[in-house]
Amino acid sequence: MTSCSKCGSVTLKQYPDQVLGTDEQTLLKADDLEAQEPKQHYKTISMDAQINRMQYLIDELRKQRALACRNRNRYAPVARLPVELISEIFRCSLSVAGDGDHKFAQSTTLPLTLGKVSSEWRSIAWGLSELWSTFHCRVSKVRYSTQAILLQEWIARSGGRPLDIRITLEDEDSWNMSGITSTHIIDVLLPHCHLWRSLDLVLPDTWYSKLENVREKLDNLTSVTIRPPGYVFILKSLNAFFNAPLLKRITSSHYYMHDLLFPWLQLTEATLGTASMDEAIEFLRRCPNLITCQFDDLNSVEGEFSMDGILHTNLQHLRIYLNIFSTLSPFLAPLTLPQLCFLDLAVAPTHPNPLNAVEDLIERSECPLKTIQITGISIKDQDIINFLVYNNAVKNVNNTISKDQDSVPHQ
Repeated sequence: MTSCSKCGSVTLKQYPDQVLGTDEQTLLKADDLEAQEPKQHYKTISMDAQINRMQYLIDELRKQRALACRNRNRYAPVARLPVELISEIFRCSLSVAGDGDHKFAQSTTLPLTLGKVSSEWRSIAWGLSELWSTFHCRVSKVRYSTQAILLQEWIARSGGRPLDIRITLEDEDSWNMSGITSTHIIDVLLPHCHLWRSLDLVLPDTWYSKLENVREKLDNLTSVTIRPPGYVFILKSLNAFFNAPLLKRITSSHYYMHDLLFPWLQLTEATLGTASMDEAIEFLRRCPNLITCQFDDLNSVEGEFSMDGILHTNLQHLRIYLNIFSTLSPFLAPLTLPQLCFLDLAVAPTHPNPLNAVEDLIERSECPLKTIQITGISIKDQDIINFLVYNNAVKNVNNTISKDQDSVPHQ
């Protein structure tokens, strides 16, 4: 490094690598890096500022685009529709959003989706209590506290209308194994129990004691669907709905019959899952006014209740879906159903021809049975023809191997 005697400037001499030693080279490189660091710092600041300016311009363009879209949308035909007509369209969309496979239905998002379209639609949707009075909340074990807050706001927007509620759980098995004790969701629902019209509930273990508080308060409840998480049997008494004066329809599974208490004489439609045949007979005995009844995964006789004969004078539609280890005859043998007009059977492929047991039921009941559907077993055409000839009141026998297969009617 040399200094000019006239101007005082400093010049760094360049030495070939072979002239400088290793230590000298290292010191010179360190000096170079120290000299470059301030320049790199200033360049970074400059680039960050440039990026921020570009982001500001992008945000401004987005705002301008949104404003332009809003101005353009004012000329769309839908923008000229009266608020009353748009409201009616929103109401009709409720039935469309409710279609599909009920078991795998997603959480309700219709009002929120409509609100994203425009500020006008959001204002209309937020003010339509009908859109908020029917909902499905799929509870997450990691987000249930937040969901409870949102659910409270959701119900507030329903404006005191009768509520159609469905509560399911994500990863149901984990609710049984992880010992989750939160009652946030049921705590939000309970103060509004007098508004419940239909309730579809997967009920965790810790919610049963809370549900006891709704007794004598279910003035509007007409339908209940209830089961424990994970389709696992539970020894819990279910009597919170016994005094519901308008309750007509129930669906229940994975409970023991001796733990169930409903207003039996009121019921006109019911589905009972995973019951034994003697429990199913007892169920029919308790519900003399049933018109439609379905037994899912019906198990063999366990001997807890009497299998004595029963005359049921109101039952018209009966669906029996047998467990693969069960046979039909022991269940039909005690029954006399003089009003039966529709019978739907699902049996295992190895099950004996069920038409023999059905024929005995028809002969004993003298019922106006018109249609029989049989799934799971292939019945010979000649056997079906012989059955129809002997039982001329029956008009249709539909036989399929699986529910996905189109049936072949015999008339």
